[in-house]
Amino acid sequence: MAQREYEIRKLEGINAIIISTRNMILSCEKKNECKLFSD
Repeated sequence: MAQREYEIRKLEGINAIIISTRNMILSCEKKNECKLFSD
């Protein structure tokens, strides 16, 4: 049971990172200041 809770918590943490990263990229693209993926 504790193992399952740990897995869920880990997935929630990963999801939070993905969401914040996606939001950062989206806001960056809106400003057209994002040189992250350019050579």
